[in-house]
Amino acid sequence: AHITTVRLLAETKDQFGRVAKLAAPRYIQKLFEERLFFLGRYDITKGPPIHQSATCIVVHATDAKMSEYFEAQFKAIAGEEVDTEGVDEKTFKEILSKMELISHDNSNINHLFERADVDKTGTISKNEFVGFCLSEIGSDVVLKFMRNKDQFRREVDGREKNHLDSKYVVGSIRSHDTTSDPGLVQSLKDSLQQQDGGDESFLENEDVSAEDYCNVLVMPFGNRNLDTIFRSERPGPTAVRNMMTEVAEALLHLHEKKIVHGDLKMPNVVRKNGRLSAIDLDASAKVRDKNGSSDDVQYAGSKFSSGVLPPEMIHRLKTSKEVNLYKKYVEKGGSEDEKNKKRVLTATGQHNRHFVVRSFWEEKKLVKTWDEYNETYKSEEKLVPLEKDEMPYELVPADTSLDVWSFGVLLYELVTKESLFKVNNENDITDGDVMRELYEWNDDAMKSKMKMKVSDTYARDLLEKILVREATDRLTMQQVLAHDYFNADRVKSESEALSRIEKRVVENQRIMQNNFAQIHESLERVTSYQATANSLLKEIIVGGKSPKYFVILPQAEEVKQDKGFSGFLSKMKQATDPSNYLTTKARLCFICPLSLRPVLGKDDEAIGYDIEMPKEWIKTYGPAILIGLQIVQVGLAVGRGFGLPLPSLSGAEEELLETSDLFAEMQGLLVEEMGGDEEEDGLADVLLEQFTDRIDSEASYEGPTA
Repeated sequence: AHITTVRLLAETKDQFGRVAKLAAPRYIQKLFEERLFFLGRYDITKGPPIHQSATCIVVHATDAKMSEYFEAQFKAIAGEEVDTEGVDEKTFKEILSKMELISHDNSNINHLFERADVDKTGTISKNEFVGFCLSEIGSDVVLKFMRNKDQFRREVDGREKNHLDSKYVVGSIRSHDTTSDPGLVQSLKDSLQQQDGGDESFLENEDVSAEDYCNVLVMPFGNRNLDTIFRSERPGPTAVRNMMTEVAEALLHLHEKKIVHGDLKMPNVVRKNGRLSAIDLDASAKVRDKNGSSDDVQYAGSKFSSGVLPPEMIHRLKTSKEVNLYKKYVEKGGSEDEKNKKRVLTATGQHNRHFVVRSFWEEKKLVKTWDEYNETYKSEEKLVPLEKDEMPYELVPADTSLDVWSFGVLLYELVTKESLFKVNNENDITDGDVMRELYEWNDDAMKSKMKMKVSDTYARDLLEKILVREATDRLTMQQVLAHDYFNADRVKSESEALSRIEKRVVENQRIMQNNFAQIHESLERVTSYQATANSLLKEIIVGGKSPKYFVILPQAEEVKQDKGFSGFLSKMKQATDPSNYLTTKARLCFICPLSLRPVLGKDDEAIGYDIEMPKEWIKTYGPAILIGLQIVQVGLAVGRGFGLPLPSLSGAEEELLETSDLFAEMQGLLVEEMGGDEEEDGLADVLLEQFTDRIDSEASYEGPTA
């Protein structure tokens, strides 16, 4: 039946809305699958491809025969005879490892074995194995349709011949081409026709037919590549470090096999089973063996993404003759898209402005190669550069330093969130000025850029040792992994140190806040005292009626006292009690210089200020306290002698006036508190003498001023 008829039958619904291809018996479903699916097994997912470039198209598909694949693998590795008895844990691990479903050193195998052993017999039967694989792995696959057959063979051979660990490099399940599957092209057309209504829009370009993409590599499905992870998950510094550790380990694995990946970029790193692994070996090349012949040298640049290439891969065409020679060479091979990738990029300016990648076309040729196993040379058909002598530049031998540079480009973009150079969506440089920047790359400019763009000290130091101009100066991948940026102990120690610093900062902030509060309180007190002093000083300077004498009286516990002059005299009596000077609070009262009486305010209280006076202040201000007391005593006596209108005194105040012995005792106490220094005692006498002289000179005063 025609494909259109089969498709209509498959999509037919019954009266209950059930679709025929889903509700039909299994043997009918298989017939639909054989006719409608690509190669009778792959149900290609509708929608745009996962990735499309000039050389390949990558799509997601479901493999309807995946269970058959798992069963065949079980029998091939474990043997037909174990079907009834099952396999033990060791064989189970071997099967999964050879199928590249787990890495060879997977430490979680015991847990996986327990999950697969459904009947808990201690062995895994064929049916249990198939069920486990479908449950844990599923039937999702990736189909990579490749245009270039040589690159396709490089992908297949690179995995098969080098025994790459699937932990680091995604393995292939199988491959198809027109040799193994003659009906491949027609099957692809049929499967695309049923998806897109008759045209081949899946291939996107109307000028490209299914015949152009007849080399198919089938690989396990990885849920996301690094580019999608970067843009969708926005990984932080720790996640970036962990991811790039896995990328570095994948490169190291390839380099230990003497393989250069050649095209390391974000889309070529995928996450599978929770770990990042490398894919796409179609640009890979072998590092020349030290015993290899000159014909056995492999070069970098057969396939490339110019945005991740190092400076040595860029050539400047110096003359118009070189430009024409290069253009003539490009026309000798490849598709139009591939030729476009190799086009000349012209920078602005009059001179030194034509740049190209040191790339080449390939042809098959018998070459002499070194057989490591037999330790001898042998002739083998290999891909070699086409007409190498016709190119206007020297080719660059494959070297691991190229991958190290590309690794640095990836790391730079992940830590700075911007690409090292301006590129298109295929990671190619398309601007001549940008290509010239790469060609003229130098270490001084690089370090300046790293300092400006990379804040992480360890990442910056690593990049400065990777993105150097000279290939021989770059770190190896082994040295990269040993760098402090990837040092787990250093990261843990740094984290702990940051935690300690954070706690210390918080504690210091608390202490500083307390100190600032105390300083603020002290400043307010000082400001208040200063304002009072300034006001008093202003009154004295301008010759106002402000008092010029004062007395300092201790403040005993608050008791109810009389107001006015009587209240003041009560405080004076307290001042004659030495024990009251043990308090820290005092009252400074102003004395009229003429009447020698306390100056009273509107509320009939002695004008003055409450002050705090620690006991040790007596040593400094003892003379002032002493003289203040003596001024009042003398003032009372002089006032009476001159007939001043002093208030009537009670018995207590009369007693105060006559207790000259108490004042003498106070003088002795203060002198003792001041340290018993005779000079300070003399100072009090001198001050008192000066005060007495002043009283004598003002004896003619007629009356008080207030």
